[in-house]
Amino acid sequence: MGDGAARTMIPDRRLQAVGLMCGTSFDGIDAAWVEIPGPDRWSELRVLSHVVEPFAEVKVERLRDLAAGAEARAAEISELRFSLARDEARAVRRVLGVPLGEAVKVDYVAAHGVTLCHRPDAPRAHGWQLHCGAVLAADLGCPVVDEFRAADLGVGAQGAPLAPLVDLALRSSEDEDRAILNLGGVANITLLPAGCQGPEEVICGDVGPANLPLDHLARRHLGRDYDEDGTHADRGRVNHRVVEEFLREDWVDQGLPRSFGREQFGEAWVAALESAMPAAPVEDLLATVVAIEVRALVRFVERFASGWRRRKTRWRCYLTGGGRHNRAWWKRAQAEVPEVEIRGVEDLGISPDAKEAVDFAYLGGQALRGRSVGGALLTGARDQLVLGSIHDPWGRRET
Repeated sequence: MGDGAARTMIPDRRLQAVGLMCGTSFDGIDAAWVEIPGPDRWSELRVLSHVVEPFAEVKVERLRDLAAGAEARAAEISELRFSLARDEARAVRRVLGVPLGEAVKVDYVAAHGVTLCHRPDAPRAHGWQLHCGAVLAADLGCPVVDEFRAADLGVGAQGAPLAPLVDLALRSSEDEDRAILNLGGVANITLLPAGCQGPEEVICGDVGPANLPLDHLARRHLGRDYDEDGTHADRGRVNHRVVEEFLREDWVDQGLPRSFGREQFGEAWVAALESAMPAAPVEDLLATVVAIEVRALVRFVERFASGWRRRKTRWRCYLTGGGRHNRAWWKRAQAEVPEVEIRGVEDLGISPDAKEAVDFAYLGGQALRGRSVGGALLTGARDQLVLGSIHDPWGRRET
């Protein structure tokens, strides 16, 4: 169903919704409660509240094992899907301030699910966001939209990143050449030239590693889920020989559109880094990964975005995701890319911890209106698609 479709499952009035995001770090569920003043007034969206809900029923270590390729029985996968739905329902009620067990009064919930596999590079592209939208919809008593990547992957496209579709709609500027850089498990960027009008003017893609290898190193060497604020990385010494070696890997110069995941920057990648730096302290390992990340950003802009700017002033790069808090990343980027003014995405009026959840609230709203979001020009799909599967517990008719 393309842009000409007239179906809509939500009314043309003020709307409230909750977006849910589970990142590749598996550190919990980001939930954002948003209000949209009316039809097609997304630029006036307000975030009413946001929380990070820890996993309670989901076994996080098992999720990590499965994402790394471990075997599992069908019954275990089934249990994980239902456990995730219950954890998500708890996150929705918490962000809304609704007691457990009560139905919620929002127009819809949009959920990303948990990425266990992302293989757009396979002979037949495929991927898997673990989720159970029907269970979540029944529990909450409202429509749920999920499976945002599947249709795009199903036609041989990348299925990611999806954030640029929302960045274009909500975060472009008439006066400023602007980049939105998400430092999640993987780094992805949206380059929005001043006055950008449509997806054909956007340059975007996954840049390279971000928190996936950093968090793996922190768990392995520090016994922590992550290096808080990049404190240990900030103390380390960069191994420049290793940086240059890893920047010769195929992913660095892979063409657009492109997207990455654990398949590129998971345990095997970290093991290769450790082998290249035997007996190095964890601080040096972390600092070297940060240096690879920053250099990968420089290479991406040099190769794919020459001449993208429309203003003579310095362009601004707004950071979001967990890496927004990494002081080592900030210091290295400011030293290596002095022509860029680096800011947090909160300067655009949104918390870096809520941004991706807000993105999926937007995508869910477009799916419920039966609208494509211009993904073909950004992900490589052969046609404009409506992204997302809809689960409605009450079987409502079109409005």
